[in-house]
Amino acid sequence: MTERRPKPLKFSDFRFVFERDWTPIKLDDTTTPPLFQGIPPEKVYGIYASGQAPEDPVQLTAANLKVEFITVGGIDVFRHAEPEDGVRLNKDHYEVVFDPNDREHLGIVGPLKDADHWTNELPPHLTHFEIHKVDDGNADA
Repeated sequence: MTERRPKPLKFSDFRFVFERDWTPIKLDDTTTPPLFQGIPPEKVYGIYASGQAPEDPVQLTAANLKVEFITVGGIDVFRHAEPEDGVRLNKDHYEVVFDPNDREHLGIVGPLKDADHWTNELPPHLTHFEIHKVDDGNADA
C-alpha cells in the first residue's frame, strides 16, 4: 500500500466547511486551500468541499490499534478538460484527513482518481451550492 503523505491544511481554514455538516460548498479564491491556488484560473471549473468535524476519539477500537489518519472531508477539483479528452471536465478527488495527535492541522491526501474522473457534468449534489467568501474585515480599505 502506498504511504499517504498529507499536504498541510490548517483546521481553522476548513472550519467553515465543517459547519455545513457534509453539505457541499463551492470555494472561491479566498477559501481555496493553498495546495490548489497554483492551478491556472482559466483551467478551474470549480472547487467544492464538504466534511464533518472530527470528534475527539480517545480509543477508536477495542484493540487500541494505532490510527494514523481519519477521513473527515473531501475536496473535488473540476478542471476544464482538453479538447482531445472528449469530455468537458476532469475531476480529481482529495481526502481531508485528521490526525488524532495534532488538533491544529488537517491534511489533504490526493489526488485520487475515481470512475468520475472524466465527465461532462457536475454530479447532481453539486448543482446547487453556496460560494463561501471570507470577510477579511477590510471593507473600508
